[in-house]
Amino acid sequence: SLSTRQGSLSTRQGSLSTRRRSWRLLAVLAVFASTAGVLAAPASPAVSQENISEARDDLDRVKEEKLRLQARIDLIDAEDIDVLAALNAAQELVDRQEAKVSAVRQELRTTTAQMRQKEISQQYAQMDIADIREEVKELVVESYLRNEAQSVEALLGTDDITQGLRRLALLNIVQSNTNDLMDQVRLKEDEHSEAALEYSETLREVQQLEAELAADLAVLETQRQEQLLIKVELDVRRRKLQREYANWDQEARRLGDFIRQEIYEEELRKQQEELRRQAEALGVLATAETAALGFLWPTAGYVTSGYGSRLHPILGIVRLHAGIDLGSVLGQGVYASKSGVVIRAEWVGGYGNTVVIDHGAGFSTLYGHLHAYSVKLGELVQAGQEVGKLGSTGLSTGPHLHFEIRVNGIAEDPLKYLS
Repeated sequence: SLSTRQGSLSTRQGSLSTRRRSWRLLAVLAVFASTAGVLAAPASPAVSQENISEARDDLDRVKEEKLRLQARIDLIDAEDIDVLAALNAAQELVDRQEAKVSAVRQELRTTTAQMRQKEISQQYAQMDIADIREEVKELVVESYLRNEAQSVEALLGTDDITQGLRRLALLNIVQSNTNDLMDQVRLKEDEHSEAALEYSETLREVQQLEAELAADLAVLETQRQEQLLIKVELDVRRRKLQREYANWDQEARRLGDFIRQEIYEEELRKQQEELRRQAEALGVLATAETAALGFLWPTAGYVTSGYGSRLHPILGIVRLHAGIDLGSVLGQGVYASKSGVVIRAEWVGGYGNTVVIDHGAGFSTLYGHLHAYSVKLGELVQAGQEVGKLGSTGLSTGPHLHFEIRVNGIAEDPLKYLS
């Protein structure tokens, strides 16, 4: 299903590629025209509307592709979450096993300590027996091991009755203490044996749990490696889809810019046509016979760059310089070269603050890089009326006025017309 969707996506991408190149070219031309202040002859409204309609259709298809790609990215994100959940579950099992091993190890340490304590008690009891035996080493050891009759014989066998009685009493004490200590030793030995048995059982439990933990860790590591491979694959697929999404998103923005530019240009053309009709009705615009006559210099200054192809001082490329540059002082007045109607007063790309005046019969003038403009769209101006201040806005290397004269939208050398 993935290959089918990819094939479908490739088909749709191919179907849009030709129009996409067209939209890019048109957008570039529109931006260039806007930047250069081109006042070309108005395009056919039907053609403009057709371009906008086709661009909107393509924009809808691009948005659909974005939605499909986002759905696939969301699916991969969900799979990534499942992979992480599986790893977390496996890790939780290992954590529990490690906790169990830790608890049994603590129990083993406790049992070992108890066994050691009982060993020490047994050793002390044995030391007590040795001490008692050391105190009576002058006596014959066999004497306190004999029965009561032998003890009497020991008493009768001495010449000193007092010494015999003292010896008999000492033997009784030694025999009694030794018997008690031997009982304690036997008790400690029994306790030690029980502790040793408990230690052995606990040790076996620890070893069994550690073996199970090692097996669980091995399984976890295998799962981690498998899940890591899955995650790597998901990341690769996600990045690929994200790149495709970014491309479509860029295309959507480009189409959106093109549509907005086309709508703006269409509205601007309508406004300009309306303004021309109004100006013609008022008799402000020149006739065909007088249109090429009477252009005044728009400001005082020297021509620092003439009309024609040149190396652009900022962009570094050779292209047509569609007017002349008049260098002068920042803030100096800029005046209408001829009477007409203002059809543009705004920021225009590389030309910064710009004023365009329609003089009728296809003639128009452009005033670029203005520090500020003092007229507004639709305003009727007289020759010599101030329209702005000389500046250095847009792509400019210093204060100057860029001045153009266009005939039916085509730039011509202003020096041909300036009186």
